[in-house]
Amino acid sequence: MSHISKIEIDIKDLSTLSRACQALGLTFTEANQFRYYNGYAPCDNVIRIPNAQYEIGVVRVEGGYALQWDDWRSGGLTQTLGADAGRLKQAYAVERVRTEARRRGMRVQQKTHGSAIQLVLSA
Repeated sequence: MSHISKIEIDIKDLSTLSRACQALGLTFTEANQFRYYNGYAPCDNVIRIPNAQYEIGVVRVEGGYALQWDDWRSGGLTQTLGADAGRLKQAYAVERVRTEARRRGMRVQQKTHGSAIQLVLSA
């Protein structure tokens, strides 16, 4: 049975989320609903994944934003992002570190090791 569930991540900054989506080739846009198996659900923004039937809803909650999705395999989201949306979580974390490091005047060098990402910060 298909249903909407929350992706376990705290989103504090939409511009960081937008850059993370861009890095993955996803589309982040304003919208008032997102698509899932049973139709549409309300949201404030939406993340669209190329070639996926379903979308991820970005919903304003106290203290930030929550990501909601229908991870039923026929929707196409898990094939791109992983079963727990791990690729999106990782991309958001990378962008948060980059933003904070640059704010503090540090340089950021990224190295990729398979699916792992290493960030090297220097003054």
